[in-house]
Amino acid sequence: MTVRQVRFDAFGPPHEVVRVVAAERAVVAADAVRARILAAPIHPADLNTIEGKYPILRSPPAVAGIEAVGMIDETGPEAPTALRDRRVLFVNRLGLWATEHVAPAASVYAIPDDVPLHQAAMLKTNPASAWRLLHDFVPLEPGDWVIQNAANSAVGLSIVQIARARGVRTINIVRRPDVMDDLRRLGADITLLDDDNVVNEVQRVTGVRGCALAINAVGGRSSLRLALALRRGGVMVTIGAMAREPAQLPVSRLVFGDVAARGFWIYRWYETAPRADVEAMFGELVRLVRSGELALPVEAEYALDDACIALAHAARERRRGKILLLGE
Repeated sequence: MTVRQVRFDAFGPPHEVVRVVAAERAVVAADAVRARILAAPIHPADLNTIEGKYPILRSPPAVAGIEAVGMIDETGPEAPTALRDRRVLFVNRLGLWATEHVAPAASVYAIPDDVPLHQAAMLKTNPASAWRLLHDFVPLEPGDWVIQNAANSAVGLSIVQIARARGVRTINIVRRPDVMDDLRRLGADITLLDDDNVVNEVQRVTGVRGCALAINAVGGRSSLRLALALRRGGVMVTIGAMAREPAQLPVSRLVFGDVAARGFWIYRWYETAPRADVEAMFGELVRLVRSGELALPVEAEYALDDACIALAHAARERRRGKILLLGE
């Protein structure tokens, strides 16, 4: 019996270099599980990996895919039998675009069946990043302000919803006016275009308080605006560089404003986090999904065999949701 995998044999434009191939089934080790893949989102990191532009490179040929939800069909003799027939997320982040995946049992986390499939498939990366950003850097209190750029990204949308559930207010910076209503419907308190009016608007909205936390996914002048919006002792956390320019943090804010700059990557967190902490986070995210307080939009879904078409769609600008690959 063979499995189908989305593989790239060389770096290049994703929709041109990937192909769906047949491969021999992997052997399930004693402490491992075999899962049938149900759904997998396409992330910018997936595109960058296939292009050869991601900081953590895989040498082709390689199977693509950093996130998926699957159903356990087989467990090794040393793996917990309770995992069988359970939906799971995979914390290992490579090779998940396939009809099935074999992984160590210690690297999977069970997700309740009543979580909608599409939301379960997207839980590990963007909502988890948002959760950690809102919990690990500043002791946020209800009524505090958080500012972020690229607010219409999947992380940004997750931040808006999780912050709202905590009573934390958000200022959301975007480059496109057409996405502002989407953010407001999700609970964004303030939405602003990414221009030189941002700092004045933040001061007008927050008064002398300023923002406790800034989340920077863009860099360049956009990150400078976030830095200037921070209150004394605030923290700017950088998670990306969409502008492909360095983050900017004025010396005056460092010295006189006592602000700090940090970086964050969710997969580095997974490498060292105790299992209990990961389970607790997923438990809270599941609770928010169940209650309707957290949901990410999906623009389209494709069969695994149509991965090339799905990747071309994922590379389009002005999307309004994730592109998903569906298993069998």
